Amino acid sequence: MLIYHLVVDVQTNNYGELQESHCYFSDVFPTLDSAVQHGTQEVKVHIEKLLKKDIGYEENELEDFTRENI
Repeated sequence: MLIYHLVVDVQTNNYGELQESHCYFSDVFPTLDSAVQHGTQEVKVHIEKLLKKDIGYEENELEDFTRENI
């Protein structure tokens, strides 16, 4: 039987409040697809939380925020 160990670590390039809000997540999954799907969702949730804490970006600027800060 094959299992997949997913490790997610989201950190920002900035210091201060954003740096303190990094994300670490680890879990195991029975399929690669389920690991990728869950990992993608975890990363998106945590990036959205970081975006809400940064007053310099609007919610519709998620792609710009991610490219510039994550």
